[in-house]
Amino acid sequence: MVGPVSEAVVVVPGIGRSVRGQAQAMANQGLVKRINRARVLDAIRHQQPVSRSALADHLGLDRKSLTNLAQELLSEGLVCEAGRRQSGRGRPQTLLALDLSSPGVVGLAIDADRISGVLLDIGGGCRLTRRAALGAQAGIAEILAGVGEVYAALAAAAAGRLRGVGVAVPGIVDMGTGVLQRSVNLPALEGLDLRVALGRVLPGPLEIEESSRAKALAEKWFGLAQGVPNFVCIDLGIGIGAGLVQDRRPYMPAGGYAGEIGHVMVDPQGPLCRCGHRGCLEACISERRLLERINAAEGAAWAGLDEVSEVTPRSRPILEEAGYRLGLALAYLTNIICPPMIILNGSLLRFADVVMPAIERGLEEGALADCRARVRLVVSTLAEAGAMGAAARALADVYEVDGLVQV
Repeated sequence: MVGPVSEAVVVVPGIGRSVRGQAQAMANQGLVKRINRARVLDAIRHQQPVSRSALADHLGLDRKSLTNLAQELLSEGLVCEAGRRQSGRGRPQTLLALDLSSPGVVGLAIDADRISGVLLDIGGGCRLTRRAALGAQAGIAEILAGVGEVYAALAAAAAGRLRGVGVAVPGIVDMGTGVLQRSVNLPALEGLDLRVALGRVLPGPLEIEESSRAKALAEKWFGLAQGVPNFVCIDLGIGIGAGLVQDRRPYMPAGGYAGEIGHVMVDPQGPLCRCGHRGCLEACISERRLLERINAAEGAAWAGLDEVSEVTPRSRPILEEAGYRLGLALAYLTNIICPPMIILNGSLLRFADVVMPAIERGLEEGALADCRARVRLVVSTLAEAGAMGAAARALADVYEVDGLVQV
């Protein structure tokens, strides 16, 4: 968040009252208005129902500026009047709230085995979820058909009134061009211009995000990291990745290569990874690998960890080993960047009573004590976090001004 921003005229040093200076001042005033508008909407989102005077005091805005902004938001249908409240001896104050009939957003997550989708209202409330299964080694046609199927169901529930669509995809995404450069678990999408391909089945405006960052965004907006400016979200599934958030913004260095914790080596003699290296964390503890080992130990044919009914003495050592290896990988992360919070998300955490002590053991053995003491390790409470984070990308146009106002 940013501090109070006045809507007074912005003075541009050295330009005076020239045409260029006037244009610059107008542009700056427009930016100030965007900032204050985003701040007002986010404050209403968290405090509703709330009076205009309470908003002005909370945000440090003068009453006139707040009244003008509120009137614009009312006329646009983003907020509505939500009754009155008596305050002192004066006239009752009219309260403001988000207008949940305003168009919402859709978030979609493409995974190796399914397409997941959510419909969120303007306040971020989840109205509907949908899924479509993907076959093994699904091709582009099947993936796009699944995306279109899930989107159609969600759009129908919204009567076609949507503000935007976000899509999360696994792999290395060039955020400038929208090209998926590398995807170990969905190779059919490698080299694809996602905006063009997805544009065949989805309307614009369309936001693209990488899966692990999307799950981190979901935690920032709706989960355990609300109000936490710096944290890491570990995505544990068929693939394994890390979404890093710094100063309330996803950490995205040039090229997009960051957070590839799934390809940290944890066993030099371990199984061959799909990336071509041996002993990667993903090769040792991905959902595919764990299912292979658990099914072999139990003589079962479960298709996902969600189907595993109980932890037996045969499968317990497999899960404990997975937790320990994850703890060792997290120790590298802890020693290097020491994030205040690490959030674990994935079906492996269904077995938290078995896995978490093993994770802690790996962390304790691999991390410096002072670093470990500064890191809080928690388990996500969000379902459909990838799709939720993709939807948050679409909501960001309402509540954020990138680099200046972040939720």
